[in-house]
Amino acid sequence: RNDVGYAALKSVITKEKKDRMESFVLAETFKYFYLLFNPAALDFDAVTFNTEAHPLRASWPKSPVSEPGDHTTP
Repeated sequence: RNDVGYAALKSVITKEKKDRMESFVLAETFKYFYLLFNPAALDFDAVTFNTEAHPLRASWPKSPVSEPGDHTTP
C-alpha cells in the first residue's frame, strides 16, 4: 500500500514498488475480500463465482442424472 493506492513490488529485496496498480486488484481481489467477510451479501448455496468474482446463478439438477446405459426402473 502507498499514499494513493496499491502497487506491486519491483524487488522483494529492496522493497521498491512499481509505479502502477494492477487492474485486477480492484476488479477481482477486493471483490473476493468483500464476499469473504460479508457472507450475508449472497446466498452461497444459490450462486457460484467465475474467475473474476462475478456471481452466477447455480442451477443444480433436482434429481440424480442417470449415466448412459443405466436402464434401472423403479
